[in-house]
Amino acid sequence: MRSPDVPRGGRGADEHVEFDAFYAESVGRLIGQLYAMTGDLAEAQDVVQEAFARAWERRAELDLNGAPEAW
Repeated sequence: MRSPDVPRGGRGADEHVEFDAFYAESVGRLIGQLYAMTGDLAEAQDVVQEAFARAWERRAELDLNGAPEAW
């Protein structure tokens, strides 16, 4: 089922695909890094989830082709 805020075709659909790819490529590595720093897996997962939620809200500022994790 499509999210109601995603238009068919156009830039909105591309944003979802690009952000999903960024998430899939980064989430495991980021959780691993934060787990190593905190020693708390649940905390690492929560922090990464919050970071991606904020990144989605500011997705226009992300350079998905450069270094989006630097944001």
